Amino acid sequence: MSHQDKNYHYQKDLSPEANATLAINMAVDESPTNGGTGVVNIVDDNGKVAQTSLHNTPENLAQTLKDQGKQ
Repeated sequence: MSHQDKNYHYQKDLSPEANATLAINMAVDESPTNGGTGVVNIVDDNGKVAQTSLHNTPENLAQTLKDQGKQ
């Protein structure tokens, strides 16, 4: 049985930092020890904008979101 990465939908009313933190929290919940992939795709209405990894911090993920044009 293959596991699908979860998607986190970017919330425009939150800061990049808040979105990054929520996505990372979701990735922790979906960790391999919990039967998930440990990866969460951050998506918006136009598709995927970023992806979490076990090495992300909220700060560097927020910077990635900003680099993708997220406010």
